Amino acid sequence: MNYFSLVGVVTNKFLDMKLLLVGDNTNEGVGFSHLLVFSVTSNLASSCHTYYCDRTPSIFFTATILNWQSLLLGNEYKEIVLKSLRFLVFEKRIKLYAFVIMPNHIHLLWQIQLGYDKAKVQQNFLKYTAQQFKFKLLDANDNSLLNYRVNASDRAYQFWERNALSTEIWDERVFEQKLDYIHLNPLQEKWKLATCSEQYLFSSASFYETGIDEWQMLTHYKE
Repeated sequence: MNYFSLVGVVTNKFLDMKLLLVGDNTNEGVGFSHLLVFSVTSNLASSCHTYYCDRTPSIFFTATILNWQSLLLGNEYKEIVLKSLRFLVFEKRIKLYAFVIMPNHIHLLWQIQLGYDKAKVQQNFLKYTAQQFKFKLLDANDNSLLNYRVNASDRAYQFWERNALSTEIWDERVFEQKLDYIHLNPLQEKWKLATCSEQYLFSSASFYETGIDEWQMLTHYKE
């Protein structure tokens, strides 16, 4: 549990208020220059007005297939990604607010739940899906597996580019910008995978349009 001292308050419709906090753990990157959005409860017995955080930030996460190859063009490979996400949600390791699976990359808006390490969750997600990609290609006797062969000390094959993008989001405006970007991705000129965002099957756009979670793993960010 991370403790913080309250130095300012601003109203915010996203979580009702923004709290400007100073943390006692500099490794967490908390300081005077940060406006952090928290749902908080106070310790009324404390004379120093210390508060504790009961949530973690939302994260905009992007992972790309090695060399931008279109491995995810096949629905069976998209299903591997979906299965892994569904597992993480059901195990209560993440909340998933939005996603899109493109032919050669994915975008997610998710929140790592308290008690779980962000880096480990992301690493395990990428590792599991990579293993399943390999097994699928081996089962199909697909020669394209050779495209993912690498000369590395820790692996024979690599499916995801290293250094996936993982950006913390504390502001509603930024969150909604990323949400729109995710849902509009299939409509970009270079893709043209659908004529409107909710028509693209492998994204959360239809959930935000209809309120129906066909994937059984999504949480609306307003909840």
